[in-house]
Amino acid sequence: MFGKKTKPSKFAFIVSPDGKSKIGLLPRFNWSLFLSSSVFGFPLLRLRLWDWAAGMFVLSSADIWLSVKKLMATWDAALIGDLAALDRMEESCAEHFLSVLLLAGSIWLGFYGHRLCCRRLMQKGWRFENPDDPASSAAIKKWRIPSQYSKKYGEHKRIRFRAGTPSDRL
Repeated sequence: MFGKKTKPSKFAFIVSPDGKSKIGLLPRFNWSLFLSSSVFGFPLLRLRLWDWAAGMFVLSSADIWLSVKKLMATWDAALIGDLAALDRMEESCAEHFLSVLLLAGSIWLGFYGHRLCCRRLMQKGWRFENPDDPASSAAIKKWRIPSQYSKKYGEHKRIRFRAGTPSDRL
């Protein structure tokens, strides 16, 4: 108001086919997905990435289970006073492997999580709210969204008849 310019949004918004739901996607590395996707996959549920959320849930649950199991063994050894047992404890290869998988999945989702979400939802009828917006056009270009999905919301529902009226085709 009064000469104050509004900043363009960083998010590329996509809208559901019924127009009731809207999700904002970032066309760049997403720190929130990277940092929080390993917390049982909960942020992935908001993006409707059910299979990735289930995978991250299984990985993080197994990682926590192994860590708690090791912590309980350490606690028992410390209570008994068997300090030699603490030195003999083996490093679990499975625990390291799960941690590396969880970290790799989080990094991958940081880079490609919103792209994956956008492509899946576009196939289900979701469209960009405003494809001419700088963030939306950057997302379309970066994620290589096909032109059939990059139409403005509402344009994809228009019915185009061939030449003649419908009664001519009967």
